[in-house]
Amino acid sequence: MNDGNLAKDKIIEFLTGKYSGDFLKKRLGPLSIIIFAVFIGISWVLYPDYNWTQMDISYLGHPEKNIDGWFFWGIGLVLTGIIMFTIAGHINHRLSDIFGIHTKIGTLFFYLSAIGMILLGAIPQGQEDILKNLHIVHAVLAFGGLYLGTWTFCIHMLKKEEFRKKAIIMALLVFGISAGLVLTQIIRILAFPSRTDVPWILDFSLWEWLLLFGIFGAFIILLFNLPKKD
Repeated sequence: MNDGNLAKDKIIEFLTGKYSGDFLKKRLGPLSIIIFAVFIGISWVLYPDYNWTQMDISYLGHPEKNIDGWFFWGIGLVLTGIIMFTIAGHINHRLSDIFGIHTKIGTLFFYLSAIGMILLGAIPQGQEDILKNLHIVHAVLAFGGLYLGTWTFCIHMLKKEEFRKKAIIMALLVFGISAGLVLTQIIRILAFPSRTDVPWILDFSLWEWLLLFGIFGAFIILLFNLPKKD
């Protein structure tokens, strides 16, 4: 086998998630966290007076709102999406014998999330209706897929003793924050139907960020607690 074919095979193995658990835990997992945090952090810093309790997450990737930082947001999401794609394959490899068809369902959501992240980063939001609509679709794929995939595994991990403690934490992060978001928005609608100066604890953007942190936190718990199958 020549060097070209060997390199091609290595790339295919990586993209399909056929690597060791140690590689995920010690290299790829931490790398993905760093990439996401650094690039999103840069876009945050470059946004003039960004307030996470009052401004949408998507503002960081808006070229007209974040003139200097939107590009870093895009790079971060594209790279995170590529890594998510390969992690989805790895999860399928590691959990298929344990959760059966539910593993296929969960990893399908993760694949959709990966595609959504790549598109969300590659196609910036704009004022045109088509760009606004595409942004909504890509955001739903990216974070809806991550939410549903994480929740799928969380439910089935709760049924198995060896995963239950970790799954309870995942459930608190995902379901608990989701419940908080729904509850606060109901209170906001009923108590402040026509006001914009609502208490910060009721602001949608705050809970949007909290839910993002919660979903990623639960996903990270899943990654670092996969059973050995190397």
